[in-house]
Amino acid sequence: MHDPDEIMRSAHFLYLNRNCFNGIFRTNNKGHFNVPFSSSRVPRYPLAAEFRRSAAALAKAKLRCSDFERVCSQEVRRDDFVYLDPPYYVPKKRVFREYSSQPFSEEDLVRLARVLREIDRRGAKFLLSYPECPIIKKLASKWIFSRIKARRTIAGKMSSRGFASEVLVRNF
Repeated sequence: MHDPDEIMRSAHFLYLNRNCFNGIFRTNNKGHFNVPFSSSRVPRYPLAAEFRRSAAALAKAKLRCSDFERVCSQEVRRDDFVYLDPPYYVPKKRVFREYSSQPFSEEDLVRLARVLREIDRRGAKFLLSYPECPIIKKLASKWIFSRIKARRTIAGKMSSRGFASEVLVRNF
């Protein structure tokens, strides 16, 4: 049987996802949730059948809430596929793109490069998406780069929602 506390936490998360600005989850420097409620554009809740299908698909997955380096070192095996979409590093300031009390740092990018090398060494495939910038180009220069335009849908004003240059870095 399911733990009633876990079910209630899931219900709260679904409520926040559907009723807060753009369905995002973000915390402030103290780790407290800080996304305002949306006064409009609240998407519909999933139908029961959709929810059950999603739950069945997730039941087959292994979800871990942990540091990316730890997860990759413990879980990645030969022939696995690893998709990485880390937070964006922006030097010397806290920006809206940070979603936790601990911003993604330059040291985290160095760790990310180390993780990519380890995934590659183990014979697994990876795909990394990241904003196009000199730092990521340098750290992942030994692999295949593709440039794409990614639509940004999170901004306070609709007029600020545009396209950004990103790179896809892969070892296959």
